[in-house]
Amino acid sequence: MRFGIAKKIILLFVFSVAILSASLGYYFIRQHKKSALSELDEKAKTMLNSLASSSEYPVMIKDRKAISKIATDALKQKDVVFVKIVDDKNNVLSQKGEESAQNTKVYTSAIVVEMTGFEKKEELILGSTEKGFEKVGEIYLTLSMENMRKELNATAKIAVLVTIIAIGITSLFIILLVRFFVGRPIKELVLGTKIIGEGALSYKISINSTDEIGA
Repeated sequence: MRFGIAKKIILLFVFSVAILSASLGYYFIRQHKKSALSELDEKAKTMLNSLASSSEYPVMIKDRKAISKIATDALKQKDVVFVKIVDDKNNVLSQKGEESAQNTKVYTSAIVVEMTGFEKKEELILGSTEKGFEKVGEIYLTLSMENMRKELNATAKIAVLVTIIAIGITSLFIILLVRFFVGRPIKELVLGTKIIGEGALSYKISINSTDEIGA
């Protein structure tokens, strides 16, 4: 099968457009995934700070009922599949949800309480208000990445569809452009050359163009 100049140019442009579109689509999906992970991490950080703050006193006095309520309320939040709260000796005070859930990410945060110098029983000057922090427990928070995965899949499908449409429209435009400005003039030039070569020296090649082919 013989490929003319126009076909070669069309194939080159279509291939280039396909590579460029695929690269841009991949970059877009990758950036979207990075952004989604960052949002999940920020959400987990905010939740952990809130849980740690509300768990300080219950963990200190080992109030399992209050701790259980905190864990239950946390489990009701979107994407949360498992919550575990332990004391400073790693004894489980409460755990809710499914720890072995698939496609998840685990986050942890220490539960610390602020203590003055007197509370630390240090030999400080009378009236000192030096403060320190003491770890009294830890929170384990497991978030499901399933919703994020579904969202990324939906975005990927849209990106692929847009890429295919972009390739199709661009390819059609290139095909028409090349055939009109390159393919047709070259065919006329080849035909005219053949006719003139056969002896019809008065034949005029009908190319209305001011570019190199016209010249």
